Amino acid sequence: MKPKDFEVFYDLMIKVEKEIFIDKGGEYSGEEDRFRNFKELGKELGIDPKKILWIYLRKHMDSIL
Repeated sequence: MKPKDFEVFYDLMIKVEKEIFIDKGGEYSGEEDRFRNFKELGKELGIDPKKILWIYLRKHMDSIL
């Protein structure tokens, strides 16, 4: 792929990824706080919301691997 074609392809991929990110993020967290799901589950389980983030991320990484 020529560098200019790659640049066009890359820009399109970034645009699509951003649209998915915005759309799915709203489904999980609502309109008020993008980290709501991590905070609420962390509070429910009595652990730091960053640990919830790591668990979700790790789940996806395991699936990819």
